[in-house]
Amino acid sequence: MEQAKNILNASLLWRWLMSLYVFCGAQWRSSGALWYDLVSHSAENIAWLQENGVEFSGVVDNYGSGLFETMHWWKDNAGAVGYVPPMQAAAEANGAEFRFSTGATSLVIGEDGAVRGVYAQTDDGKTLQVNAKAVILASGGIGANRELLPQAGMPEAAIDEMIVMCVPTVCGDGFTMASAAGCKSYLPNASIQAFTAIEGFPMDTEPPYSTLNCGSGIVSCGLNIWVDQDANRFTDESISLTFNVATPAITCMGNKESYVIFNQALLDMLSQDPADKEYLDAALAETMGKSIYEADTIEALGEACGLPVETLKETVEMYNGFCRDGFDGQSMCYVGRSYAESPDIDGRIYFTAQEPVETGAFVQIRITGSMDGELTGELAARDGEENER
Repeated sequence: MEQAKNILNASLLWRWLMSLYVFCGAQWRSSGALWYDLVSHSAENIAWLQENGVEFSGVVDNYGSGLFETMHWWKDNAGAVGYVPPMQAAAEANGAEFRFSTGATSLVIGEDGAVRGVYAQTDDGKTLQVNAKAVILASGGIGANRELLPQAGMPEAAIDEMIVMCVPTVCGDGFTMASAAGCKSYLPNASIQAFTAIEGFPMDTEPPYSTLNCGSGIVSCGLNIWVDQDANRFTDESISLTFNVATPAITCMGNKESYVIFNQALLDMLSQDPADKEYLDAALAETMGKSIYEADTIEALGEACGLPVETLKETVEMYNGFCRDGFDGQSMCYVGRSYAESPDIDGRIYFTAQEPVETGAFVQIRITGSMDGELTGELAARDGEENER
């Protein structure tokens, strides 16, 4: 399937992923060796899934936010349809037992200090001890745990706003259990698993999912302006399209408040589907005047949101100027092209050479590609030397 879709080779994808996590402030860090193993065997993994009954739609794209087309969509575009039922059936056929509504509460620790299982509690209050040779903690992030979020670097003032952007069960229970067993905290480099959203926009939990789910479609579509509590633009709004939908939450972590400014045309575009329109109307009725504000002028909108009116006007005028010129003077990319699609605009090239190059020397570079928004190349010749190739 991957060969038929001309998926990129593992080395290139791995190199880009590692540069993303190191330089771009992604929500978590991972082992480079683990990633290389994963992408090197991705075709085998997909074949294994298919052998166990998992169904794909055949569509492979960039998930709407990535540089590479590596997202293999499930049947009906929902894991609840193409993935979970067949994988559950395959696991049960191999002797696995699923215990629903039974949450793990702590780890069973042997006298030698090794993990020997878990304690769990059923929904009727009964406590179970499950002994096991291995325990996998796969509880997600900490986005709904207000005690742990500051340890991950989130400002106290932002916690109330961020909590609504996360599934309540993503509360860091796996981290809590591991900490109690003596594990070292890695929270500053861990995923908080929180996403930009709008309070009052409910979570759509049944496929097909609305594009407006939690308001994230409005926030992360790249066709709006993001401003902080001082009405200053604080990021390139296309980052969720360039990197991933979790990235915007990271850019908001330094703000006391974060706002997204958009017009009615954007709402109309995102709610053309009748189901999306119904979802939007219900959400607006619930939150208008609370977390969503509307006005006929920028001045009135600033007053409604409690933002500095003059600064907001200047910010909007600046942004509109960028749109007219076709070039974003703040994020230094062309309008309609994400940062990673505009590697040529700053004249900077990262290149390799077989021997040291003196700082300030003029050299000829052969462009070989681009990575993470920057041109890459190799030394072709030094100034004054003839290029033999």
